[in-house]
Amino acid sequence: MSENDKKVYSLASLHIALERHVVKHFGAQQFWVTAEITKVNYKAGHCYLELADTKENQLIAKASAHIWYTALSAIKAQLGEVFSQIVQPGNKVLLLLKIVFHPVHGFKLNVMDIDPNYTFGEIEKRKQETITKLKKEGIFDLQKQLYFPTVSRRLAVVGSPKTSGYRDFMDEIYNNPVYRKFVVKTFPSSVQGDRAEVELISAIQEAAKYDVDGIVLIRGGGSKMDLDVFNKYELCQAICLCKKPILTGIGHETDQVVADLVAHLNFITPTAVAKHLYVQIGNFRHILLRYNDQVVNRSLELLSGAKDEFNYLQKYLVHHSKEVIQSWKERFRELTFQVSDLGRKNLFKNQEELSQLVFDMKQSFFVQLQQERINLQRAQDSVKAYASQLIDQEQHHVLGQTLDKIVQRSWYSLENEHVKVQHLEELLALLNPEKMLAAGYTLTTIDDLDINKNKLPLEGKTMVTLTDALIITSVIEKVTKHNFNKQKEN
Repeated sequence: MSENDKKVYSLASLHIALERHVVKHFGAQQFWVTAEITKVNYKAGHCYLELADTKENQLIAKASAHIWYTALSAIKAQLGEVFSQIVQPGNKVLLLLKIVFHPVHGFKLNVMDIDPNYTFGEIEKRKQETITKLKKEGIFDLQKQLYFPTVSRRLAVVGSPKTSGYRDFMDEIYNNPVYRKFVVKTFPSSVQGDRAEVELISAIQEAAKYDVDGIVLIRGGGSKMDLDVFNKYELCQAICLCKKPILTGIGHETDQVVADLVAHLNFITPTAVAKHLYVQIGNFRHILLRYNDQVVNRSLELLSGAKDEFNYLQKYLVHHSKEVIQSWKERFRELTFQVSDLGRKNLFKNQEELSQLVFDMKQSFFVQLQQERINLQRAQDSVKAYASQLIDQEQHHVLGQTLDKIVQRSWYSLENEHVKVQHLEELLALLNPEKMLAAGYTLTTIDDLDINKNKLPLEGKTMVTLTDALIITSVIEKVTKHNFNKQKEN
């Protein structure tokens, strides 16, 4: 083909043709399109977006889109606060688009509407993917296997100190009526935004290095988009692998985030975490006091029973000893009579045999009597030793428990009185005349009497006004009544 046969178009002609083609084939048609937002920019009341589509982490499509002011106002009015949470880089969105082609500005996509349900569905999908992956790796329930002490005083707190959720937690943990002697170390971290996940993971790993009973992960209330960072796999994996028990107090509206599911314990708000911690200690203290009372009462019962048994055995041994002695006396007397009778009947050959028999009987009697005394003494010593040991043990235990109880109750009473004194000091400070004068108030007297209490005519009187730095003396020329409340109502 020769140069004279070439069909040549200007760029404007080509663009006009493309514009006509787009209008002819697409016209006023609108299309629901899914894409990932890669960039967001606001300018002159309009919103400019960069959209992309990927497959297996490879970029397969890219386009620019914009939301003109009118459409932007309508979408914001419809979605409210959710709009700013959805239109962020990294979110997958479902957009209602209109295709346009301008000869100067080229190919563009006009955004007419946004479906938030698609983005929320992506959040739920990502949440389920995280749960599935953690369970497949066998780490989903690792936190549940850790031991968390009933009395947990040393705590590490991961969260943003600038948020109301953090302030609510600290206020509840240190200003409750049950227990306030917690030792808390804060590991600051943002809880939303592009850096939130990295900072949260770093804070948890740093907190795990300290000697703490547990880690408290807190965040105030928020929507699904705000809390989506707590569904991220890397953050939830860090929670699962942490060697310290983690308690979450994330202010979710309804559904739990994955961080709640994998944590050792989870609560609906930061305040609820703090309340659980001090209530748990209060319940434990109550149980100890109750068992202490039971031990004291049981000890007193055992001690009383041992005393009664000791008294009974003592009386029994004394009575039994008298019976034994009396029995042997009667037996000796009977044998003596028998010997006398035998002597009279000449049954013994000589006096020596009779003397020997009497001697043997006396010896036998004294040996038996001595043995009974020894047995009686042993029984008495055994009962005394047992009773003394039991009394010492019970007294030591009861006194120790009672002393601890007195110390605890005294500490609690002192704490309450200390709080009352602090309140009175604060009230006294508020009523301090020097502070009132420093704040701009003045004190005015006439004849050393408060001007408001002076009922006499004031014209011509000398008035003294006291300020923070001056004493002003003036003469009253005119007095006008002023009804402040009536003017205020008008």
